[in-house]
Amino acid sequence: MKKYNIQLLINSPTTFSYWKGVESDKAPKKINDGVIQIGEVYYNAINVKEIIVIENH
Repeated sequence: MKKYNIQLLINSPTTFSYWKGVESDKAPKKINDGVIQIGEVYYNAINVKEIIVIENH
């Protein structure tokens, strides 16, 4: 089964930008212009500056 190591660069309005690591068995999906879904978690796409996806087999 595939696993995805996903790194999100989060643009925080109150602090510096930071990287958040997420593991999921599903690739990230763009729901619409404002929402990115990773597994069961939804992220505000406005706050996500960059996404790096590493596919592990």
